[in-house]
Amino acid sequence: MIISLLLFITYLIVLLQIAHESNKSTTFNKYYKIQCVFILCSVFMLVYDKSLYNFDSKYIQVVPHNIGVFITISSSILTAFALFLNPDLSVGLLTSLYGIYKITSTTDFFNMYVGYEVLLSGFVFCLIKSQYPHWKLYLKYQMLASFILFFGVCLFYLENGHLGIFYNQKPFFNAYILLLGFLIKAGAYPFGLWIALYSKIPNQILFWASGLITKISVYSILVLMPWLSSGMYNLSNSVNKGLSKSIVNPIIILLSSLYNNHTKHSDIIMHNHENLYANTSTILSLLCSVGLGAISILSAIIGAILAYKSLNSKKILSFHIMSQIGIILNIAVFEFHNQMNFGLTILYLTHHIWTKSTLFLMVDDKQSWLCKYAALSLIGFPITPGFIAKFSALYFMIQKHYYIGAMSLILSSIITAFSVEKFMNSFEKPTKNLIKNVNLNNDLYKTNIYKNDLYKKHTLSIISLVIHYILMYYITKIFIICS
Repeated sequence: MIISLLLFITYLIVLLQIAHESNKSTTFNKYYKIQCVFILCSVFMLVYDKSLYNFDSKYIQVVPHNIGVFITISSSILTAFALFLNPDLSVGLLTSLYGIYKITSTTDFFNMYVGYEVLLSGFVFCLIKSQYPHWKLYLKYQMLASFILFFGVCLFYLENGHLGIFYNQKPFFNAYILLLGFLIKAGAYPFGLWIALYSKIPNQILFWASGLITKISVYSILVLMPWLSSGMYNLSNSVNKGLSKSIVNPIIILLSSLYNNHTKHSDIIMHNHENLYANTSTILSLLCSVGLGAISILSAIIGAILAYKSLNSKKILSFHIMSQIGIILNIAVFEFHNQMNFGLTILYLTHHIWTKSTLFLMVDDKQSWLCKYAALSLIGFPITPGFIAKFSALYFMIQKHYYIGAMSLILSSIITAFSVEKFMNSFEKPTKNLIKNVNLNNDLYKTNIYKNDLYKKHTLSIISLVIHYILMYYITKIFIICS
């Protein structure tokens, strides 16, 4: 409680100091705001580490801590660059960053919901400040998802008597309401068609949003997974290993479970409510496995198809987000208890965050080497981060006999290649002054576009170098685990 209060006070001091700054944004002020981001990140790491001590390890079945920390560090870096390019949006960006910190550091679902509301309020502030015309429509979609989350949190408390994420995890039906809210916010098909609204957001804000907002929902889905499918592991282990990883695995397990319970335990189920609950939990877990697998595969393929059918460059990239979210969910949810999945998820998140941020920022300068390199990485061209991520995911799926996931990954990658070719060959009229779309201050108005583009390229080149080191580290770790 004391550490959480410290985090909030630090955040409040930062906002108050920024609010009292003069309208002129000097170089010192820009670096000061960026420094505040990393101070907040350091305080977050302290809160995150201390909050885990309140729970007994025997109650924690699966906790994707490393993914939460990775998303937090990535969001801090991207926010620092966004502050450097958009100093007028510092209040909204820092508010959104605080929401991300709250989501990844909390240990109960209500505070996670509050974190999403803080994130939404900060991002909507940025949209209004940048004169985005469709911010009300975007807010309606997000408020719908927020209402579903709040309703799910209320039912969660009524069912369990607590809101703890890591305490006494067991599958129950009300958790699927929370899952629906997270899927809407993640942009998964068919709930994430709102993602087409990204095509009108100014590039210098969109590169930040595309790299973070939908990814934080993936973390929430992973946190929710033990409440959805913790009963499936014992059942999966009892099935023949040759069939347990096959394309028809969920159907075989479900039918065999229903048959065995009907023939051997029908009398017990009729008279024993505990056995009935256990049977229901098993079926819910299997349906969760089938449902999330279907949603992830559909998102990966249909997102790529929608991107190919789009004519606008930014809309093509927007629907690619849906496709990549499907691939990430497909990797993360399959064999959720396997530690290797978390490494692969981080690997793919690293690739996707960097690639999408670069493409959206450089969409008006497609002839630059950085934009071309990011486009090749999105396809999965060799010697790019995308190739390392996709090859690792494909290797893992084939090794585990998850052929339908591997086929969906290959098919979505082929369609993505055609859509990226369409994206690179589209010549739209470039914006005369990108800085005016973000409504920056007078000092930045005087900066010419060429200098600003060079500045962004230099910034993203540094990000590219850092990302390559992270990728090499995690790919080495993954193959060590495999061996």
